[in-house]
Amino acid sequence: IVLHLDGPVTVHRRVQKGESSRVIPSGGMFMMPGGMDFSVRVDGTLQSLHLYLRRAVLEEVAGDLVAGDPGHVEILPRFGDSDPLIERLMLGVRDVLHDDDPSTTVYVDYLARAIVARLIRRHSSASVVPNPAVASRQQGGRQIGKAIDFMEAHLERSLGLATIAEAAGISPS
Repeated sequence: IVLHLDGPVTVHRRVQKGESSRVIPSGGMFMMPGGMDFSVRVDGTLQSLHLYLRRAVLEEVAGDLVAGDPGHVEILPRFGDSDPLIERLMLGVRDVLHDDDPSTTVYVDYLARAIVARLIRRHSSASVVPNPAVASRQQGGRQIGKAIDFMEAHLERSLGLATIAEAAGISPS
């Protein structure tokens, strides 16, 4: 995802299906799924924020949000669209990149999963139908207690979201 931090700026995009140009304002986004061949040319200067999300995180979150094989969920290409929620979440990631607080790792992991959840809900090939296995696991609050107990027992070190989730017996998303 490329988020335009200023603008407007004219962007020319070439994909397998052809070429197009668009004036993209501040807050506009350019989204391309991994592995898609494309090229971009920008007419002018542009401040932007680039975020690359791992396929494994997409499939993990999709496993919690959709029924069926999460490997079949594809993010749709976007060219100049805006999504205020993704914009705010990406700015949150940017804001903590220079923070020395050890808890920022968990925070960025959380923000990345929130961005992926939004991508799946609004910008993917998936029909969001809750996964029944996940819904049944979310009924109890014991997992939250386990996560809190684990974090309190390990306050002396930095913990990743995946580690905390594993200790609680739930997925990171």
